[in-house]
Amino acid sequence: MLLSAELSRILKTGLAGLLSMLPCCLAQASETASARPKVAQASEAVTPPKPSGDYSVRGKTLPAGGDLHLSYSGGRMRLEVSVPAVGSVLTGITDFTKRRAIILSDLPGVDVVGFEIDMPAEYGFANMPADAIKGGHSSVGSEPCEIWTSPPSSEVPIEVCLTLDGIPLKAKAVTMRGKSVSFEATELERMPQDPALFEVPKGVKVRRVPRGMEGMIPGLNPY
Repeated sequence: MLLSAELSRILKTGLAGLLSMLPCCLAQASETASARPKVAQASEAVTPPKPSGDYSVRGKTLPAGGDLHLSYSGGRMRLEVSVPAVGSVLTGITDFTKRRAIILSDLPGVDVVGFEIDMPAEYGFANMPADAIKGGHSSVGSEPCEIWTSPPSSEVPIEVCLTLDGIPLKAKAVTMRGKSVSFEATELERMPQDPALFEVPKGVKVRRVPRGMEGMIPGLNPY
């Protein structure tokens, strides 16, 4: 009887001890499992943001110090750049879907003339390709932006800082002619743009310029 009672006590004590240790063991097992290296999951492709609405950006070109006005609406862009050296404004109306641009030149003493060309590669700062490379973070004034650079396959190197809703606040590029072009925004407005901004003015004749002959356009490369 004594042996039986002692054996029963040992078994009960052992079971109680085991149960008391169980929460600790479970916690250790959980910690060990969480410390194990996790199987890498396929990462989602990171692409630059596209504009989610109309906007208008004004800024300054560097180092020329000219005024720049960029208007955007529904995949179309109007870019106006003053050329202090000749006292004129160069205007480009671009359709990113068609990859075409119409350049309006208003040199002093000459009627406004339109030239239709393939979209200049440096215009890509406002519509970066899906394989653009994401860099760090920056800001212009109180507006934050993310830095994106063009992929190695691009015709020209471009670096642009885009807001989360796809608006370029500052950019720099090297043109096909090897000239450095850059700008930084001084004003930003998110608001509907006048559709007339993206149309060629009435009475302006547009001439088609074959690829490789863009250099004939007056003032196309103001930098």
